[in-house]
Amino acid sequence: MLLPMLFVFLGALYAAMGFVGGTESINTLYVITVALYFVFALIIFLRKPYLRIYKNKLFTTKFNRDRSLEAGSIAKIKWSGKTITIVPKTKEPVWTFSRSRNLFETDKMGEALQQFAAAHGVVLEKN
Repeated sequence: MLLPMLFVFLGALYAAMGFVGGTESINTLYVITVALYFVFALIIFLRKPYLRIYKNKLFTTKFNRDRSLEAGSIAKIKWSGKTITIVPKTKEPVWTFSRSRNLFETDKMGEALQQFAAAHGVVLEKN
């Protein structure tokens, strides 16, 4: 939410600076630059992180890269109300999916992860 708001602010600030200096200095490239700030903010806002559950792997995006975890490399899955945490056995960072931060449907995700954990013998802690 913060990064798209930053780009909207920068686009508005850049547009305002063009009008303060006088409208005769505004050309096509300037208008395209301001419009691209708003388009970039919209793209980042609409690109929502995800959790894909396959037969024996989990996939998500972290820092604009696709990440995957095999069922054998998951230590445990914690499901506590509106937050789901996947703890890997390796030194990879913990995956956290929150209803309040990214508007994930944690109930549906939790049910699917519960079936995944039962099928692969992964520990599932439900609070």
